[in-house]
Amino acid sequence: MAYLAFFMLINHALSQTIALTVNNVNVMTIKNKDSQISFSLVFDNTTSGITNDVNIYLSLSPVNSLYTSKWNILATKGSTTFTTTGNIFIPCNGTYNLVANTSSGQSNVVNIVTIYDFYCFDFVFTANKSSQYLNESITFKTSLKNPCGILYSGLSFTANDILYSMANNISIPSSSGSESFDTYFLTEGMKKVFAVFGGLLSKTVDIEIKSYSLKIILSATIMKLGDTLAIEVDIVNNNLICNDAEINMLIEIFEIESNTLTTSTSQTSSYGKSTFNYQFTNLQTYQIRVTSAGAKTSSTNITVSLICLNITIDSIPYKSSSQFNIEVDTVFCSNLSTIYTSESYEIFLSLNTSGTFLGPQSSSTQNGQAFFSNMSIATTGLYSIIASSLYTSNITSQDITILCANVQLEGICTDSCSLGYIEDKGICKKIISSGPVISFNFSELGENFTDAISSLKAIPVSNFSQRFLIDNPYAVYSRGAYFPGASALEIDLINERIFSSVFTLSFWIKQDLMSGTLFTKTGDGQVFIRVGFEELTVIGMVFANSQNFTIKTSSIILDGNWNHFSISVEPEKISVVVNSGITEVLETNSTFFDCENSTVIIGADEEFTSIYQGFIYNFEAYNYVPNIKEMVKSGTKCGKCDFCPMSGSCLSNCEADQIYDSTKKACMSCPKECPTSCKTYDNCNMCADDYCIECTSYNLNSCTKCEALYEVENLLCIPCSLGYYYNPDSLHCEQCDEVCLGCSSYSICISCKDHSSLTKTNTCACDKGYSYKQICIRNIFSTQASLNSDNSVSLRFTEPLSSTLSNADISLSINSTLLAFEITENSKKDYVLIPELPDDLKKNMLLTIEVINNLVSKENSLCSPVKYIFQLIVTEDMIVAQEVKAKAKQSKGTASSGSTAGISVAFSTGMMNFDPTSFFDFLNTAEMYYAIYLTNSELNPILSEFLLGLRVQDLLPNMFGYIVSAEYGVPMPKKLDKLGYKSNLSILNAGVQITTLIIFLLLIPTILVTFFFTWCKRKLIRVIKNFRYNVFLRFWLQTFFEFFIVAGYGIKYNKFENAAQIVDFCLCILIYGFQFFGFCVLIYAIRIRYKLKTAEEIEIFYERYGTFFEEFKNQGINLKLFYVVYILRRLFLGLSIFFSPDPAFQVCVAISFSISVFYI
Repeated sequence: MAYLAFFMLINHALSQTIALTVNNVNVMTIKNKDSQISFSLVFDNTTSGITNDVNIYLSLSPVNSLYTSKWNILATKGSTTFTTTGNIFIPCNGTYNLVANTSSGQSNVVNIVTIYDFYCFDFVFTANKSSQYLNESITFKTSLKNPCGILYSGLSFTANDILYSMANNISIPSSSGSESFDTYFLTEGMKKVFAVFGGLLSKTVDIEIKSYSLKIILSATIMKLGDTLAIEVDIVNNNLICNDAEINMLIEIFEIESNTLTTSTSQTSSYGKSTFNYQFTNLQTYQIRVTSAGAKTSSTNITVSLICLNITIDSIPYKSSSQFNIEVDTVFCSNLSTIYTSESYEIFLSLNTSGTFLGPQSSSTQNGQAFFSNMSIATTGLYSIIASSLYTSNITSQDITILCANVQLEGICTDSCSLGYIEDKGICKKIISSGPVISFNFSELGENFTDAISSLKAIPVSNFSQRFLIDNPYAVYSRGAYFPGASALEIDLINERIFSSVFTLSFWIKQDLMSGTLFTKTGDGQVFIRVGFEELTVIGMVFANSQNFTIKTSSIILDGNWNHFSISVEPEKISVVVNSGITEVLETNSTFFDCENSTVIIGADEEFTSIYQGFIYNFEAYNYVPNIKEMVKSGTKCGKCDFCPMSGSCLSNCEADQIYDSTKKACMSCPKECPTSCKTYDNCNMCADDYCIECTSYNLNSCTKCEALYEVENLLCIPCSLGYYYNPDSLHCEQCDEVCLGCSSYSICISCKDHSSLTKTNTCACDKGYSYKQICIRNIFSTQASLNSDNSVSLRFTEPLSSTLSNADISLSINSTLLAFEITENSKKDYVLIPELPDDLKKNMLLTIEVINNLVSKENSLCSPVKYIFQLIVTEDMIVAQEVKAKAKQSKGTASSGSTAGISVAFSTGMMNFDPTSFFDFLNTAEMYYAIYLTNSELNPILSEFLLGLRVQDLLPNMFGYIVSAEYGVPMPKKLDKLGYKSNLSILNAGVQITTLIIFLLLIPTILVTFFFTWCKRKLIRVIKNFRYNVFLRFWLQTFFEFFIVAGYGIKYNKFENAAQIVDFCLCILIYGFQFFGFCVLIYAIRIRYKLKTAEEIEIFYERYGTFFEEFKNQGINLKLFYVVYILRRLFLGLSIFFSPDPAFQVCVAISFSISVFYI
């Protein structure tokens, strides 16, 4: 609350015209330089009588030196006295006069008011930052000015933090009105600093003081002696750099072992960081400490070390040619796992003992690592690898024992065996110990030539820089190959070694020129072997142990004649034999070592500067030094020549375009049309096969082109095989259309493959139901099954079936127990399967549906067997219904058992009494009971099954069930199916009755035969007489209703789809005709009986027609009408079943005739 002190001194002064008294001056409140003052004014105007307005205002003393900012008219009264209040705006502290005057300028009456209000002063208190860090200096400034902008001095001044966490409190007894001071805080958090002037005026400033920590960042944790370390200290708060922090800190470096301070420096952070570089001169571990007044001391260690080498071999070699990689790292000696990357070092590799070290042996490190790839040690022994550098100590690898590479060939370690050898437990053993390993006889009739022993292929090559047309070497009959001097033959050897340290090259030649190169072998940029002649002198050069050894023969070859010479290479010597002459030897004291990847040129040197021209009959190579007799025959063994090849035939000296004719004993020119040479002087064909027109050699199995209608197969000319035809354009047997079994051209088939047929256009097409997929395969169609809410299964086929789906095609089961089921056909594609669920139906039962037969569609497609599994939809109502069904089934069994027992008793009684009346009465009664089932009345399931059980026809045999299939008929509704009518075929539905009739017919001749025996005849006559029944009349009466119903259903559901249904329709008409005929006989019999009068006539009549009359009623009309009513009852009941859907009408018909029968 502001402090206000008012002292009012009222001096009364006399004016000439106005007397003013101000009483009860009271300053009520002072706020923001607004003062509300209440006072009373008394006018004494007895002298002047002033009546105009009086104005009241304040004036800063002395009078009129400073006026208030606005006039305040407090009263316009003409009365002598009045009391009033008003608001006076006070601009600043000071002594004021209360003045009253009039507009006419009369004299003032002055009352003096002194007011002290420090709220009128301008008080400023600020800090140079709104936030700062612990122990970091902060500057505060304050000033006090009056409203005129003049510093107000003399008052005391204090400043402090409310929580007293400032490092120093400020207290000035007499301030100059403007003060500035620096301080810092000892704790973190929001601080409120307050300043007070004179104990009256105060102001506050909010400052946020934040904590920080020191984080030392080094350029490395380990460093090389002499390197300079960059040290960075970050001022962080919550892991973030304090960019605005300017913290004083002390950085010190100590040797840890001796705890000796090596250097110390004071730093002030800039933008939250401070950096310092230092070069270490001793091999030590140092500790770097950073301290600051506002944070904990931070420290870290740095190790100064020398640089060492570390060598790593990726896989230790153990064979002479095993390749491996070496990595050499520059590492710190004090920590071998840390790589030194700041400088690059030149690394050198060597072996600790003498040996052949292959691969790059010097390299510079990059990022502290040097790599040496594909290194190998080519000699055997115990080795270690030394890595060295100018400024580091050497490092030696572990010991390595080098054995022979993969194999040992003639005492020399190699990667592989040469030709004629095979590896056996690391040793190359000869598989060709006699004879050549390479033999070119140049008998191929083409551009390429193949070695007959090792299958090396020689292809023509030439130097394209020479200015002549390329003329490749070609075969000449019986003289090898002719080299025209413009090209040569080349053999590329990849990963294959030809020679061991011992080998022999053999040549049969007839040169055209005095000089030429016959054989050159190069590899890895080096010529290993070169063989030729200069001025008829044989020259051989061999490269061994990094040296070239050249041998020249003293003897020369024969000009214009066939020559043989061989050159042999062995450890420490080279030898040459010319034309079976003396052996000339050159000592080398070196061993030849062949390379794997090389090139052999036959007929030129490596640069094609020396090219051979002439014949080469053959070229052979041996893996040993053969006796000259293994290569050349001489003397009498050759006939007319001094020496010859091992064939024993002298070689002809004819030119390349000539052939030697043995009959004429002369060289004959080839026909002009021959491109090169010929086999006979009158024919250019050089092939052995009669159907061959082009071949690769003079041998039989060498054909490459045949006459028309023949194709080359296995280098022979053979006719086209089955399924192929000869194409004159390609000159090959080409495959017929894939569906054709035989054809005359691709599009004209002669015969077809399985499941396909020949069309009118002589093409083969797959049969119906088959599709072509390289062969004609059967089309497959699928099924879709779904379980309906009533547990029936909807089965849909993607193609309509060729025949109606039957129970034999499908199986339904629950828990592996097969179920009976019905099939409802909606179409040939859609069927509904209605399973007969078990009596013990339970929830969660699984129904399995399986197609067990291969179904065929109308398109002849095949449906493969498939299985579906559904969980039955079982409700409580369904369980109850199934229980009722079980009871109905039991009821049917009971009725069937009772019916069987009843018919047995009735039949037995009739047989004992020789009176079957009771038997037939039982049948008639049972028939009428189960006829109720055929009506449209809604019967209880139990009653319905009971009535079905009374049907005795099911107990009798039906021979037609084994002859005629129900599939030929039309399936009957479920109700009739349960009655036993599976289809509409009457031959099946009335099969029991017809079978019985046939049995009766077969009994007639049997009875007639027994009549030849007197005793049997007497007994039978008595029995027949007692019965007085005509068998066939009784059959008609007893089967009338069944035949009537069966024939009616047979006609009603007949669709005339096949011959069986048409025949069955005719049978139904015949049945109705038989029924009508029987009824006419009945009427006729009644009419005759009515006319009879005498007892004798009546007795004779009964013997013939007694069946139509009831024996127990011999008098009255009843005797005549019983079976009329009997027949009419069944007739009208059948008609009502067929034509009246009203069950009430059907019941009325049944009841009416029942009453009639009862009456009769």
